[in-house]
Amino acid sequence: MAQQAMAKWYFFLSLLLCCGHRCLALAHAPILWSTKSHRCSGRFPFATHPELIREQECVQSLRSRFLSSRLAISPTESFDEYTSVRKVEGRRKRVKVGYRVVSMGYAIFSCLVLRGGLNALTAYALSGPVMAAGISYILVGAVRNDRLSSDTYKRLNLALILYGFCGCLSAYFMPRFRTAAWMVPSFVAVVNSVKGYCYGVKGWKLESSSVIGDIVHGTRDSFRILLEKPKNASSAGYLIVTLFSVVFALLKLGNVADLALKKAVPFSIGARLLRFSKLAMLTTVSLTLKDAADRDRLEGSTFIQLNILTSAMFGAMAGTFLDSLSSE
Repeated sequence: MAQQAMAKWYFFLSLLLCCGHRCLALAHAPILWSTKSHRCSGRFPFATHPELIREQECVQSLRSRFLSSRLAISPTESFDEYTSVRKVEGRRKRVKVGYRVVSMGYAIFSCLVLRGGLNALTAYALSGPVMAAGISYILVGAVRNDRLSSDTYKRLNLALILYGFCGCLSAYFMPRFRTAAWMVPSFVAVVNSVKGYCYGVKGWKLESSSVIGDIVHGTRDSFRILLEKPKNASSAGYLIVTLFSVVFALLKLGNVADLALKKAVPFSIGARLLRFSKLAMLTTVSLTLKDAADRDRLEGSTFIQLNILTSAMFGAMAGTFLDSLSSE
């Protein structure tokens, strides 16, 4: 009993000391008796105790930060902006991965074909996949630098769509192309390039813009570039290359239609279809280079890479022509 009584006395004594210490602190800093203006402003000019001064400064800092953040942006706007940024980043990442798959897929297919040996005919046959892989690699850089809205990359996307579609269609006529090494990059080229072109027209946020109207405008602009007088010697050279590739592409397309009407061997139809798509891609690249030459922009990295691809294509074509002459 005596111990319980002593414990009670110690408890009341401790409580009394704590209350006394608090009362002394309030006496030195009469916060409760400050004026209304001081309470609204958050300042306590009568506080002299160091701990209370630090406490009120901390509270005032947190209060000002909270109010400034509330005035800057509301929670709903912050969440909407965060969601929009995440969607845009997800779209950019998926399109970039798609272009890389196409580039690596066509490169792997070319390496598999080269296992049988390299000759003039094989080099000409592989010039199409190599150019498609190079264009896909260029488009990866366009996504990274947010340049898909440029007319240059729109044309490259359309050329890649056509080549991928013809590649998928040629597998119907040529059983040897019904492999994953050819079908996967061709299919991904169509799907991913369609997405890349649409993002180039509508933007990453899919704003209201007409894809059909952009195609019509792009077609008119392409004819204007083709018919426009060359402004320098480089532009004249690219014009000759463009006309050459256009003529041969139309001839190959006519051959495909003629063989299809005559119900010829499916392999012949598929082979000419691939040649048409390759020449159509070359036409797009050479037209793009002519436009760059007219604007004096050939020193850009994209146009340097396109020049390399065009040179490789014509080198393969020249090798095939010389090989056919030597065999005769």
